[in-house]
Amino acid sequence: MANVNLEHHLAFPRLGQADVERLAGMAKLCSFEDGATVFQAGQRGLSLYVVESGEIAIVDESSEVSKTIVVHGPGEFTGDVSLLTDRPSVVSAYARGACRAYCVSPGELRRVIQEIPDLSDKLLEAFQTRRIMLERSGFVGVRLFGSLGDPELTAIREFFDKNKVPHTWIDVDEAAGRAAMESLGIVRISCHSWPATGARARLGPRSLA
Repeated sequence: MANVNLEHHLAFPRLGQADVERLAGMAKLCSFEDGATVFQAGQRGLSLYVVESGEIAIVDESSEVSKTIVVHGPGEFTGDVSLLTDRPSVVSAYARGACRAYCVSPGELRRVIQEIPDLSDKLLEAFQTRRIMLERSGFVGVRLFGSLGDPELTAIREFFDKNKVPHTWIDVDEAAGRAAMESLGIVRISCHSWPATGARARLGPRSLA
C-alpha cells in the first residue's frame, strides 16, 4: 500500500505556492466554463495547465466507455510525456465547475525544464510516472486490428513500441476481434486477407494516441 501511495504522490503532486508563482510568471491565465474542453485526445502542441481554481478532469476516451483517470485541483497540473515529445495527447481534459488555470506554452515549459532544476525534476517525474500508471491500467489507446504473423502488423507494433505509443492489438482471427471490427464498421475483404494496406490501426476520435 505504501508503494502505491508513493507512486500516486509522485504522479500527482500538488505544487507549493512558490512553484505555482514561478509558473504563473511564465504563463497566461485561462478561464473555462463548467464542462468546457481544455484539450482533446489527438491534439499536439499542448500547453501545461496548472489549476488556479476549480478542477480539470482527465478522461480516457480510447474505449467505448469514457473513464475519468484523475481530477486535478488547485496547485495540480496536467500533462505527461507527450508534452515533451510533441506527440498527440492520449487523453482528454474537461473543466469541472468554473475553472481558471495558468497556461504554460510548450516553449515556456522547455524553459522550465532547462532553467529551473528543482521544478523540472517534479514535472519530469510526474510525467513519466503518469504514463507508466496509464499503460498498466488497461488503457486501450490505438486499437490495432490484424492477424498474428502478419508482417505489416508486426512492423506497426514494433514502431508503436519503439515510440512509446499506447496501443492494443486485437486479433481479427478471434470471434471477439471480428465483433470489435463490426462494432466499429470496419469491413474485412475475406477471412484470410486485409485490404491492400494490411493491418489496420484504428485512429478514430476515441482511439487516437
